[in-house]
Amino acid sequence: MPDFASMVRERLSGTQLGDEVREDVVREIAGHMESSFEGALQRGMSPEAAKVLAVLGVQDWEKSGRAVRNAKEDLMNERLRRMWVPGVCVSVLNFAAINVVMRTVRPSIVPFHGTFLALSVWWWAIYVACGALGSGWCKRIGGTPRERLVVALFPAMMTAVLLTMAFVMAIFVDRQVMLSTKVIGITAFWIWAVMIPAVFLLIGAGPFLREKATFVDAKPKGIATTA
Repeated sequence: MPDFASMVRERLSGTQLGDEVREDVVREIAGHMESSFEGALQRGMSPEAAKVLAVLGVQDWEKSGRAVRNAKEDLMNERLRRMWVPGVCVSVLNFAAINVVMRTVRPSIVPFHGTFLALSVWWWAIYVACGALGSGWCKRIGGTPRERLVVALFPAMMTAVLLTMAFVMAIFVDRQVMLSTKVIGITAFWIWAVMIPAVFLLIGAGPFLREKATFVDAKPKGIATTA
């Protein structure tokens, strides 16, 4: 197999692409050339002729590089639109609603290994509603089932990140409390604030995870090739 990656890298050395973007472009175009080379070999062409065909298949190197770069930027924008925007918005709504309920509705207090957990049916109802809202929103704008799942679990994932940061700080800051006590407390909070909410978020998202999403082609388009 010829070293198409080195060949593409040399051809793109004078283009106005950043180093990181250039390497992504090199991988994409080199992969396209390798596929063309292997296809030519399967059709009975000699390795030399197949290599020439693969090289000639890319007419405009800089245009092809820009096309790959633009395709990757479009993919990032699509992920931002389908996952991060609904995920963050639903998480903010979820936290705001939970905060309102905590101030207005008295929860049930349940003992747990030396600490206490506050539980409320209204909280779980909010998680179910937010799971449905996030997953349904993602589905409506073309999100795949995996993306819908991530969006639905966004509130629980954000809480998990915050709890992990708090646990790390607690280990190094408050040295008067025994580590075992800290672990029990963090475990209780994980169950209360991450695992149980995740279950109810999934219950809300369930109806929107069954149907297949509309496929969005994320492959680079616009690479100038010959027929």
